[in-house]
Amino acid sequence: GADSAVLVEKDQKAINLIKKNSVATKLNYKTEIILAKTEDYLARNQYKFTQIFLDPPFSLPRETKLSSLKNASHYLTTEGILLLRYPKTEKYPASVKIKDRTLSIILQKDYGVSRVNFYQFKVSL
Repeated sequence: GADSAVLVEKDQKAINLIKKNSVATKLNYKTEIILAKTEDYLARNQYKFTQIFLDPPFSLPRETKLSSLKNASHYLTTEGILLLRYPKTEKYPASVKIKDRTLSIILQKDYGVSRVNFYQFKVSL
């Protein structure tokens, strides 16, 4: 498992449930729970993460979700994995060019009406 986790959520009711669940699972000591919009948190963040899980509302436009993916990738370590959950009726490119690097799908899984793409930076040899 992870050494620690940072969870960013903008809804107070969801935060309350996350806190309750983190205590029930005895993971509260290694979980930082932040009430904020993801974009606001990332704008003031200075850390890199080995895993980032994006779960934007399904109602958001595809372009907004793709923009969030690109923005979040700046906070991903070189060997890290970025997950994006979205409605499986939407289509996303197999790879996304971000500055001088390429973020590529390494795995794709379906869960009911959802699809999760697992992205990683392609290593140049």
